[in-house]
Amino acid sequence: MTTLAKSLVVTREASLAKKCIMVTGFSVLLALAALVKIPLFFTPVPVTLQTFVVLAAGAFLGPVYGAMSVGLYLAYGFMGVPLFAGNAAGIAYCAGPTGGYLLGFLAAAACVGSLRRAVPRPAFAVNYLIMLAGIGVIYACGGLWLSLGYGWSVKQIMLGGIWPFIGLDLIKAFMAAVVSR
Repeated sequence: MTTLAKSLVVTREASLAKKCIMVTGFSVLLALAALVKIPLFFTPVPVTLQTFVVLAAGAFLGPVYGAMSVGLYLAYGFMGVPLFAGNAAGIAYCAGPTGGYLLGFLAAAACVGSLRRAVPRPAFAVNYLIMLAGIGVIYACGGLWLSLGYGWSVKQIMLGGIWPFIGLDLIKAFMAAVVSR
């Protein structure tokens, strides 16, 4: 783990102040990552940099504080602060097609944090697989949301909710695995 990475990791012994700063910091990074929004004409789900931040939050902060950082971001967005992709906000936005992915962010941060806690010093390949597991959680939540809430078929979910994002998400997972070593 690099010196920077070591300084960012929230351990059980970390002070409450450090934990609060890190949770808030990753929440702000998540909001900034939402500013990078690339809409795709064939799907209501945009490309953002948020996946990278969610994976990194789980790796650096662990399951509880990683999920807290995503939860803080979601709470502000629910309350109307325009933090979601495209400066969107509110519960109505979260009930839209991207709502499952937003909830998936919460689960993915907890998943990555839990797996990193179970394997505290993983080899790079294992760390990358942990990040891919986090992406799988995001896809599962997003796909389930699209299916249950919007009646999308498996084919529609694959074509509009997963396949367009795989290439960039593989890169984001790789970057998250690199910075969290």
